[in-house]
Amino acid sequence: MNAVLENGRIRAEISPLGAEPVSIKFCGRERLWQNENGAWAGHAPVLFPVCGMRPFSDGGKTLRLPRHGFARKSHFLLSFCDGKRAEFTLSASAETKKLYPYDFVLKAEYEIEEDGLHARFEAVNLGEDPMPLSLGGHFSFALFSPISDYVLLFEKEERFLSLGHDEEGLLTGETADMGTGYELKLAESMFEDGKTLIFGNVRSRTVSLFSEGNCELRFSFGGAANLLLWRPQGGSAVCIEPWGNLPHRAGEEFAPLPMCLSKSERAVLCQKIRYYEVTP
Repeated sequence: MNAVLENGRIRAEISPLGAEPVSIKFCGRERLWQNENGAWAGHAPVLFPVCGMRPFSDGGKTLRLPRHGFARKSHFLLSFCDGKRAEFTLSASAETKKLYPYDFVLKAEYEIEEDGLHARFEAVNLGEDPMPLSLGGHFSFALFSPISDYVLLFEKEERFLSLGHDEEGLLTGETADMGTGYELKLAESMFEDGKTLIFGNVRSRTVSLFSEGNCELRFSFGGAANLLLWRPQGGSAVCIEPWGNLPHRAGEEFAPLPMCLSKSERAVLCQKIRYYEVTP
């Protein structure tokens, strides 16, 4: 059973499958991608315990997990819902340990505000051994004009140096220099053939999406250093994705993940969306 959060201006529906929001309506308009052209069945998956294609080494062994980990396809327990806030929980099991041999609990909390949504993901190491992990977000944002009408405004000046990747999502060592500044003008060509823009170690923690001078949303995040942009092929949406790790680089030895938790230690990723009305 999906959790439904609403307050008169915003209505969010979250599925226990992946603890994933499947609909967010603001002032009656759908603001999540709804797979209108069949290009991508996702909406806003939780990325755990890796983001993207990231096999890693730990204590002499190599772990190869599915792209974006397994949380997005796992069934979470809906542990709390009062119509304004919902909490979902995923705990380690015999199935998860086939892929990821650690004792953990992952919580995904969602709370609606007057004009938006706050999402908080928390992973805790319940075991004795150190636990390598990463957390990431993958929110989609519906577009109401051609993508070439949109500009992404960063709160701090950024060097827009996108890291190249191959068809498997592994880094190639190539880069695309898109300049330096506060604004990134979006274009169809940026996302051709499934291309993702990968910006490592961004300084900004808030970005705003504008169309023809009008702000459609403001997105803030904490707990991740990298920001990726992706678009469902030919779709009227863009995904803004804070990742705790970068993809593995093709041809190199597998390295440890950048984060490793001791017993009872926790990692947190926060995302906050503020929507603005869009004139039809």
